[in-house]
Amino acid sequence: MSALDSKHAYLLTEIGYAAAMLGEGKSVDPIFDLLMKELPNNAAGAIGKAINALSDNNADRAVEVLEQHGLGKEVSADEARAIHLLALFLGGRKDDAEALAQDYLKGEGIAYAMAQSLFQS
Repeated sequence: MSALDSKHAYLLTEIGYAAAMLGEGKSVDPIFDLLMKELPNNAAGAIGKAINALSDNNADRAVEVLEQHGLGKEVSADEARAIHLLALFLGGRKDDAEALAQDYLKGEGIAYAMAQSLFQS
C-alpha cells in the first residue's frame, strides 16, 4: 500500500507537470520517480518523465519511458497514450503515430483528442 493518498498524489502530479511544462522538469524529476515507485499502477510518473524528455527535445526518450513504464497502466493510461502519440509524432515517427492515431480515432478521450489534433484538419 502506498504512503501517498490520492489527494497528495494528485497535487504532486500537478506540481510536477506544471514545472515540466515550464522547462523546470529536472528539479521535479524526483517527484516523478516517487510517483512511479509509490503508484505502480498509475502512469502519471512516466508521463511526467516523458514531458521532461519532450521539453529537452528528446522524443525518443519520451517514447521509451512511456513504452516501458506508462502504457498499459490502470490509471492515466489514456493520458499516457496521448503523450506517447505526441512523442512519436514529434520524434519523426509519423507512420507509427498515424497507425496508432487511426486506432485512437475509433474511441474517445484524451488519446482520441490528440489523434484528432495531429491527423485531422
